Amino acid sequence: MLACAYLVFQLVLALPLTLVLRRIMNLSTISVELTMGLPATLLAAWWVQRRPIGSLSSVAGHLRRGWLLACVGAAVSYLAVLLITWAMMLDQSPVAPSGADWVGWQRFLVPAVVLAILVPFDAAAQEYVFRGWLLQAFGAYLRSPWPGIVISAALFSLMHPAARQSLPAAVYYGVFGIVTGALTIRTGGVEAGLALHTLHNLVLLMPAAAVGFVSTSTSGQANWAEVPWLQLSVGQVTALAVFTSLVLWLARRRDIAITTSR
Repeated sequence: MLACAYLVFQLVLALPLTLVLRRIMNLSTISVELTMGLPATLLAAWWVQRRPIGSLSSVAGHLRRGWLLACVGAAVSYLAVLLITWAMMLDQSPVAPSGADWVGWQRFLVPAVVLAILVPFDAAAQEYVFRGWLLQAFGAYLRSPWPGIVISAALFSLMHPAARQSLPAAVYYGVFGIVTGALTIRTGGVEAGLALHTLHNLVLLMPAAAVGFVSTSTSGQANWAEVPWLQLSVGQVTALAVFTSLVLWLARRRDIAITTSR
């Protein structure tokens, strides 16, 4: 049912939107295509599984907005640590190629607005599919959450074209998926992953758009094979450790529920 709903939304919404975006900017179509996973997942939960769509968000049965905002604050710290470590350790930015020039406000404004609108939906689609629906599907049959976390992280990594072309990218996205999956279990909802994923993509894609590097062939990223993978991983692991520690500390302070009360 999920696959059928996804196909319908692809034909009805994604294809026309992709054609429009190609006329106004050089944007990777993967974001448009993956965004359709959000309505497809919500429809599958409501129609096929006969449960409230809010159950995909958290154990509270809805997206906990206050907790989401707290996680956004923690995600800012992740990005700060990530960008600082990359600036200190990497000769080449994984965001845009060296020597790239600012394209000017006239060429940057439209892609920036489109990214600001599209990226949150793209991130939400991936979080609800991989950390919401898929984790819950495994959790319904297995006592341990870790098989679901690892498998969903592997699928999440393979979904990205860069991860299929480069080991550093595969490790990067795999670690990202494991951490966000574990935090979904430990906090009882997708809010932490949603906050981190949205800000992560915005911060990486906006600079790429500023130099005209958001393209269908690169998905807004430089050649990962040319980026030193050890330094890349050290920066990400350090940033994720800071983010995870902050989220778990905030969850304890706020007494965030991790199981349903029903």
